[in-house]
Amino acid sequence: MKSTFFVSEEEKMRILEMHSPKRTIVEQVLMPTVPDIKRGETINLYDETNKLDKRFVISKVVQDLNGVVRIDVKSSQTSLGGKSQKQEVKVSYKCADEHLETDIEKEVEGAKEGDAPQVIKYKSDSFVKRLRKKFCMKNSKDEWVPKADFASTGVEPSDMV
Repeated sequence: MKSTFFVSEEEKMRILEMHSPKRTIVEQVLMPTVPDIKRGETINLYDETNKLDKRFVISKVVQDLNGVVRIDVKSSQTSLGGKSQKQEVKVSYKCADEHLETDIEKEVEGAKEGDAPQVIKYKSDSFVKRLRKKFCMKNSKDEWVPKADFASTGVEPSDMV
């Protein structure tokens, strides 16, 4: 039968001190953690002139197999009648980009009929930094790429030649 016991932080430090060769207290180093991006958080998106353009509430965050982070958000818009309407928007982020893209499209001035509308790109420096820390890593060329459990560093291991 397997038994489980719990050790308090004080007891753990005392045990570590007893078994340390130099008889000094060994401090536990904690790795900084990236705060999770949670449902219900609010993000502000800015246009290219750094003017606040949209305010969204996050409803879901997922990363697809291509490494694109997809964020489902809801926006509260006030219509002409004064009623507030919820607008569901899809925001996407790619590791190499400095901006977020939405599925909101705008008409391009001087565009011909049949031309595809332009996708609106937004900035949100602090939110992009959080997305990068959670979903991206730098490769051997110092480029941002999606995190992976197994990734190539670009260096050939000597025992695999």
